[in-house]
Amino acid sequence: MNLDFLINKRASLIAKAEAIVARAETDQRALTTEELQQHTDALGEVTGIDATLRARDAQMAAEVAAAQPAQAARAVQPGQGERAVRGERSTASDAYRDLFVQYLRTGEVTPELRAHTVGTDTAGGHLVPDAWADSIVRKLREINVIRQYAHVIQTSTGILHIPVETSTGSAAWTSEGSAYNESEDVFGEVLLDAHKATRIVKVSEELVNDNAFDLEGYIAQTFAESFADLEEAAFINGDGSGKPRGFLQDAASGTTANATNAITFDELTDLFYSLKPAYRQKAVWVMSDTTIKMLAKIKTGVASDNRYLWRENLQGGTPLSLLGRPVVSCYGMPAPTTGLKPVAFGDFSYFWVAERQGTEVRRLNELYAASGLIGIKGMRRVDSELTQSEAIKTLAMA
Repeated sequence: MNLDFLINKRASLIAKAEAIVARAETDQRALTTEELQQHTDALGEVTGIDATLRARDAQMAAEVAAAQPAQAARAVQPGQGERAVRGERSTASDAYRDLFVQYLRTGEVTPELRAHTVGTDTAGGHLVPDAWADSIVRKLREINVIRQYAHVIQTSTGILHIPVETSTGSAAWTSEGSAYNESEDVFGEVLLDAHKATRIVKVSEELVNDNAFDLEGYIAQTFAESFADLEEAAFINGDGSGKPRGFLQDAASGTTANATNAITFDELTDLFYSLKPAYRQKAVWVMSDTTIKMLAKIKTGVASDNRYLWRENLQGGTPLSLLGRPVVSCYGMPAPTTGLKPVAFGDFSYFWVAERQGTEVRRLNELYAASGLIGIKGMRRVDSELTQSEAIKTLAMA
C-alpha cells in the first residue's frame, strides 16, 4: 500500500472540494447541481482514504502488540487498546510524540508518522503532537492577554460565516381586533478567514544532535513568544489586510478626553456608563502599563489632602479594578497620545478569534546546511473580528 500516494491524493481531493466552494463564494451564488455532485464525490473519496489509513493503523497496532505482548501489556493504559482497535489516530499518543521529536532531530519521516494523516500536509509539514500544541496554546494565553478574554474557536477549512444581529425588532401594544405589529430583526454577517503567521528558527547541528538539549521545549517556547507578540498587535489594531482585524478598528466610541496626553477619572466614568448595562456585567478595562501608571499617580490636587485617588492600585496583592470591573494590563495598547485610543472597556467575548488546526512545523535540512544549521519552520493560521461593535467602547485622546 503506497501511503504517500494516498496522503497526496487525499490532500488533492480536499483542495478540489475547497476550490469548488470558493468559486461559488466569490461569485456570491449557490453551488450548481454539478458542483454539488463533484463536491460530494471528492469528500466521499476522502472518507474512503481515511478508512483505509485507519485500518492500516489498527493493523500496525495489532502487529506490535503480537510481537511484544509483555511490553505492550505494561505500556497500554486504560482506553488505549480500544482506541487502537477502532483505528483512531491521536497526536497526543506517546508513540506519535516520540516520532515527532525524532523528526525534529533527524528529519526522518517514518511510515508510522506518515500514517497519521492528521499530522501531514501536502508540502510535507507535520502538526505538532497534541500535548505539545496544548503547551503552545497555554504559553500564548500567558503572553497574549486578549486571548484570555476573547471567544476562541477552532476551524478546519473554508471561510467561517458568523450571522450577526445588526438591529432588533420591537413589540407594540395592539388593541383588540387590530393587526399585529410587524417588526423583524435584521441580520448581517462577519467573515473569519485565516491569515498565516510564520517564522523560521535556526538551530545548530550540535544542539539538534545533543539529546540533553530540550529541543522540543525550546521550539515550543520560542514559537509561542513570537506568535503571541505578532497576534496581540493584530488583535488590538490589525486592519484585516493580510492579518487579523483588531477590536480597536470596529469598537464603538465611548468618550473623548479633553487633553491630548492625560486622562481624568471623570472621563473613565463617562466611558463606563457609555456601555450598555448588559455588556458591563462581563466587561473589563484594557489599557497599557503606561496608562495604568498615569492613572495611579492622579492625586486630589488639594494640598491639605493630597491623596492618590486610585487607592486600590496601592494595595499589594489586590487585583486592579475600576468602578468594580477588572483592569487588564496589555502591552500592545497605545499610550495616551493625540488621536489614539489608549483605553477600551467592554465584553471581549464578542471579539472572536478563529484558528486553523494548530501549529504546523517542518524541518529544513538543506537550506542552512552550509552554515552548520538546521531550520525549523513554524506556521499558524488565525483571524479575528469584533462581532458586535457596541460590546466594546473606547476612550480616544483629543
